[in-house]
Amino acid sequence: MLLVLAVLLFAVLGWVAYSGYRSLRAGQGDLNSLPIGAQLALDTIDYTHLIEGVERWRLRAERVERQTKGERLELRSPYLLVNDENGDPLGELRADSGWVSGDYLQVALLDDVVVVHVDGYRLETSSIDFNQPQRIIETAAPFKLIGESLSLSGVGMEIDLTNRRFKALAEVKAEFLPGND
Repeated sequence: MLLVLAVLLFAVLGWVAYSGYRSLRAGQGDLNSLPIGAQLALDTIDYTHLIEGVERWRLRAERVERQTKGERLELRSPYLLVNDENGDPLGELRADSGWVSGDYLQVALLDDVVVVHVDGYRLETSSIDFNQPQRIIETAAPFKLIGESLSLSGVGMEIDLTNRRFKALAEVKAEFLPGND
């Protein structure tokens, strides 16, 4: 659910970026300051998405660039806060970098990826890929999932959002952490 909302956010961000690009095109002098290979570059993004007046998610990023080759939206230091349909917090997600495909159907988060759910679960890995049409989150990288009473680590994992199924793929280690009852 968290990453599904992230994909929606990235799609809206892409539209905002495209609209900004059209505005920049009018001031041709500004285009000379763009990095090589970028159509658009936006610094310090803070975008809040409302649905029927309720805050559903908020994206902050140090920089967003729309690349001409590959048609990707590159993200630097993305940080996403996600809320449920009532505006109550669900969790947060951050990474050092990432990208969104030109069709907004693929999202990749890279380097020091951390997902924290309000239930206290924390997922740490070096990369996460999200396939929006299949609603699958996956990584081939080592991961660590930590909860109040459980620590699970391994290499490679898959989360099927449609069927609400988590699968650890290799080198799985689990530790039960009894609470102080």
